[in-house]
Amino acid sequence: MDRDTALAGLKPHIRDYAEPTDVLVETTTRCNLDCSMCPHGGLEREQGSMSRETWTHVVTQIAREWPKTRVWPAIMGEPLLRGRELFEMIDEAKTVGVASVCLNTNLLGLATDRMDDLLACGVDRIFVGVDAASAQTYERIRRGGDFAQLQERLRLLLDARQRRRRGPRIALQFVVQEENEHEEAAFVESWKSAGYDVELKIRPRVGWSYGVESAAEVRRTASVADRIPCLWLLRQMAVFWNGDVPRCDADYEGNEIFGNVRETSLTEIWRKLGVLRRRHLGGDFSMSPCAGCDDWAAGRSETIECRAAASCSGSAERESVAS
Repeated sequence: MDRDTALAGLKPHIRDYAEPTDVLVETTTRCNLDCSMCPHGGLEREQGSMSRETWTHVVTQIAREWPKTRVWPAIMGEPLLRGRELFEMIDEAKTVGVASVCLNTNLLGLATDRMDDLLACGVDRIFVGVDAASAQTYERIRRGGDFAQLQERLRLLLDARQRRRRGPRIALQFVVQEENEHEEAAFVESWKSAGYDVELKIRPRVGWSYGVESAAEVRRTASVADRIPCLWLLRQMAVFWNGDVPRCDADYEGNEIFGNVRETSLTEIWRKLGVLRRRHLGGDFSMSPCAGCDDWAAGRSETIECRAAASCSGSAERESVAS
């Protein structure tokens, strides 16, 4: 998908949202990998894992105040490192009325005998970071990872999902960057013929504002395209493991905190964040980190639907930037 098309697809969604479409909830900052497209390795703020009390407080408010909002147990860290407790947390979120829970994972933190537990916990969508078609490329990007182990876990998960005939939708993500762009076609072709009901999500590498270098095509778009308000800022709220809410998830160090969920309601914090949304909507991008951030230019990701009958086609409905 060319960048002009990707950006054009964002424009109908540019508005001031009364509530977030997505809340990212950092269940832990621990991670088992050191990925080239993630700033986790240089994280300087205090690290830890969210208490069950804080999790309950957050998901209960979301279910009560924002019944259509999706919850993502993600920012920094690998959620599956919480083990069985993560399944309990997702089950709790669904039980109290959260509309949808979406999990981003590298899958390597999941034991091979826990696939059914993951599928049964109530999660609605699972996004697995793959980013390669070969072990050499995977292990260059997903440093500390093992491509053979990932492939084994993917097959086990997808086989278990096929047997259940119902359950969460599973997407395999390919973040396009200079290290792997030569393997994008091979990645797509290999999963087209794999015989699974699975989605392929293709998107360019973003920079996390100042964290890593964004993909070359994103930088080129940012240099020539008319600046538009950032959909991450307009649509999302991020909650750190300790309850702090930064201006956006790209402010992963929390340089400006707009409240803490243990002291202030999510609704009140979202109102405070409205100052930033209105500045963007008014064409003012001068605040930090927005002034130097290219992530707005990444546009929309492309989703390719694959079926068990080995038919595969580009999705007519592209996933939004918030996914």
